[in-house]
Amino acid sequence: MTQQDTARTAAIAPRHMPGSFSIGKVAGIDIAIHYTWLFAVALIAWSLAAGYYPTDVPGLGATTYWLIGLLSAVLLFASVLAHELTHSLVARMRSIRVDSITLFIFGGVSNLATEPTKPSDEFLISVVGPVSSLVLAGVFWVIAQALPEPGPAGAVASYLALVNLLLGAFNLIPGFPLDGGRVFRSLVWGATGSLRRATLLASYSGQAFGWLLILWGLLRLLTGDAFGGLWTAFIGWFLNGAAESARRDQSLDESLRGVPVSRLMDANPGQAATNMSVRDFVFQDVMDAGHRAVPVMSDGQLVGIVSMTDARRLPGEAWPSTSVEQIMTRAPLVTISPEDDLAAAIRLMAQKGLHQLPVVENGQLLGMISREDVLRFLQLRQELGAHRVERQAVRLVLAVVLLVSPVASAAAQPATCSFMLGFAALYTAIPNIVGECITDESHNPENGDALQSTTNGLLVWRKADNLTAFTNGTQSWVDGPFGVETRLDAQRFFYGLAIIPTPTAGDRCHAAGLALAVVGSDAGAGNVVGTFRFTNQLDVSCTLFGFPGAQLLDAAGDALPTNVVRGGGFSVISAPPLTVAVPAHGSAHFLIHWEQVPVGGETTCPVSASLAVIAPDEFLPLNIPINIRACGGGRLDMGAVQPDSVA
Repeated sequence: MTQQDTARTAAIAPRHMPGSFSIGKVAGIDIAIHYTWLFAVALIAWSLAAGYYPTDVPGLGATTYWLIGLLSAVLLFASVLAHELTHSLVARMRSIRVDSITLFIFGGVSNLATEPTKPSDEFLISVVGPVSSLVLAGVFWVIAQALPEPGPAGAVASYLALVNLLLGAFNLIPGFPLDGGRVFRSLVWGATGSLRRATLLASYSGQAFGWLLILWGLLRLLTGDAFGGLWTAFIGWFLNGAAESARRDQSLDESLRGVPVSRLMDANPGQAATNMSVRDFVFQDVMDAGHRAVPVMSDGQLVGIVSMTDARRLPGEAWPSTSVEQIMTRAPLVTISPEDDLAAAIRLMAQKGLHQLPVVENGQLLGMISREDVLRFLQLRQELGAHRVERQAVRLVLAVVLLVSPVASAAAQPATCSFMLGFAALYTAIPNIVGECITDESHNPENGDALQSTTNGLLVWRKADNLTAFTNGTQSWVDGPFGVETRLDAQRFFYGLAIIPTPTAGDRCHAAGLALAVVGSDAGAGNVVGTFRFTNQLDVSCTLFGFPGAQLLDAAGDALPTNVVRGGGFSVISAPPLTVAVPAHGSAHFLIHWEQVPVGGETTCPVSASLAVIAPDEFLPLNIPINIRACGGGRLDMGAVQPDSVA
């Protein structure tokens, strides 16, 4: 299976820039609009209505100027769409899959699944865009000549002829990432046989042109043209960063070329049978073995993948009775071949937002490759002295893992630091919380942990439990098996190494190993005492001590007024706390008392659809459906956990 074949296998959904929405399809190609396009249309319409058309066609009303200004802006982007469609259609003719076309503030971009592998393909795909713009310029010029002057229709046609001429000419400038830069690269590539040398020359040419635009923009600013100067400088900044990004892309490809996926894959990734319970998957594969996801096999065939994300969608009490087949992601899956190189695996994981890929050959599962495998490889290369090459490679890995849109990728300036892999993923999820990097990632040689300082705090990756987190000194955000969750620094989640290593007899019972059930209730004179039971689902004993916490929830899962009073004063639940040893698959219980009759001046009492209970010293709640009408402001008198032998 080639990289191109793998890319076809991975075609699950069109890929757009983040912040885009689809508006339909043309020739089977998904068309999307980025939110910045709306600003561009408004800005162009305003500049035409306020300045260009009143000068070109004087005597029309303000409404007319705005209408033809808006029409011109929309038709301008229709021309850009036609330009991108020619790129995309020729790419499909050259057997390159086109995911989508996105219109954004700078124009448009065609999202190709792979780069051309031959200089002739790149030449044809690139040159057809400017040619189409020049053809459109000629068509609109002919229309303008056929229409009476002066008039709104003729003015619009003349404007579109002019801008398409400028669009075609501008895109023929031989600087990356413009179409002319790609044409230039294809010619150098064809003449020298070196894609690396061609990319370097085209990118340096693009940076030079970008700096010229920045200088021109500054000169326009100094001469009083504030808007035009800023806009020109901004385009120059965009092009300069895009050229630098292209050079880094090529550096990564070179550094990882010849490194097959089979060299880094985990040939024994663990497996789940279709009838395996979700509970067994969580405890055996996730918590004990440390896998985020495992392949699901049936009769020796890969039929799906199950991950903690899938388990998270299911209530904890349903884990023992639900099979992984019911929650897994089913075939066909995004896979990769063992002969594909590491760069292809990185891009595929980034494009599809995956943490790992099954490695498949001739329909047979050979192993799994994950982002962590790639990180270890890059770290090893650095430790062996490949510092210069790896620094360039890591900076592109960041761009790939972040799934950076063409806007942001191209606009990235040469930086003194960058995020990569797990840190990059966490930054993408909570950028305003993490802040910007201050230093590059560093590693503790004794334990392998990674640290990186940011403007808002510290990013940490622990090798021992493979958790990535950010802390601001008081609060932490942890990218764990349930996604990004937040807690105080003094707290822990059940999956943190400091709290739940492989369980041993006598450890404190953790929420992940408990099930909650309602045993029954006794009611009388407006009072209700409910009996609830914790069941230890592990194969080893554990202990409970103290009072559980509780929260009344409505049907939407939102909190209702709740006032938990430990011990309460109701005689039935006044037993003191004691250490309760809960045997493997054994249980312990606790009592809750509430009043169903309004207290004092109450007119209504909160009525729950479910109850969230937190085991003593835990932070992860266990939810159970139950209707509790708790008067007195949602008062719940909570009893301490007791052994089942105590009545």
